[in-house]
Amino acid sequence: MLPPSHRDRYQEFLQALLQLQKAATTPNQEGASVNAALEKVQQIFTTQILNLSLDQLDLPELSRMQSYLTEIHRLMRMLQMDMMFLQASQHRETKEQRQEAFDHRVKSLIGWCESILQTE
Repeated sequence: MLPPSHRDRYQEFLQALLQLQKAATTPNQEGASVNAALEKVQQIFTTQILNLSLDQLDLPELSRMQSYLTEIHRLMRMLQMDMMFLQASQHRETKEQRQEAFDHRVKSLIGWCESILQTE
């Protein structure tokens, strides 16, 4: 079972991801608002999620959480790359493809975070 302090931090991370999703899918969004939302997600992940101690978890839960964190960390790095490619894209078709990849990555992160919060 996830300790309450962990649950609170993952809930905050989930809220930041939902804000990022909203900023990224809003028509005519400004790049600055998406960048700010992404920076907030990255900050919460690096300062709060990665610093959580897993010592309180039993062995099966520890193994599962390490797998979740590995996948989330991988997706966070890919999300940063997606954002760089999206900002650099100049053609409409390329921008749409990059936006779709970015949106998919955010949805995946939300799914992983929800999975962590649902584990009991």
